[in-house]
Amino acid sequence: MKYAFLASVFTLLSFNVYAVDVFGAVEITHLSPEKAERIWEREKQVMPRYPKAMAMKSVRGCSVFKFDVTEEGKVKNLELVSSLPEAKHFKPVKKLIKGWDWKVIEGKAKANEQKLVRLDFCMNRESSESVEAQCKAQTQLACE
Repeated sequence: MKYAFLASVFTLLSFNVYAVDVFGAVEITHLSPEKAERIWEREKQVMPRYPKAMAMKSVRGCSVFKFDVTEEGKVKNLELVSSLPEAKHFKPVKKLIKGWDWKVIEGKAKANEQKLVRLDFCMNRESSESVEAQCKAQTQLACE
C-alpha cells in the first residue's frame, strides 16, 4: 500500500515536470478558384481546430487538397495533391474538410465547383501569437 502511494506521487510529479504548453494554429489558403470566381464559401469562416490526432503526434506541416463542392453544397472527390510530411499523417485533415458546410455566395447560381485548398499546421511553445505568425509565414513556402 505504501509503495503504491509513492508510485502514484512519483507518477504525478514526473508528469508535471514534463508538462509544457504547446500552441497550435491552422491556416487555410484558398488557391483556386480566385475569390471573384467562387460560387461556394465555407458556412463558418472560423479557423478549424488543430486535429487532435496530429497534435498528439506533434505533426506539423502542410497539405494541399483538391475537391468538388456539389450543387447541394457537399464535398466530393476529395484528393490529396501534396503534403509535408508524408501523406499518411493527414487522414484527420480529410475528415476535417469533409465536415465543412458550404453556402452559395449571394448572387451566384448553385453549380459544381472544383476547389484547391492548402492547410498549414503549425506548433510551437512560445505563444499563440507567435504560432499564428509562424503559420502565416509558412504559407509562403512550398508544400511538396
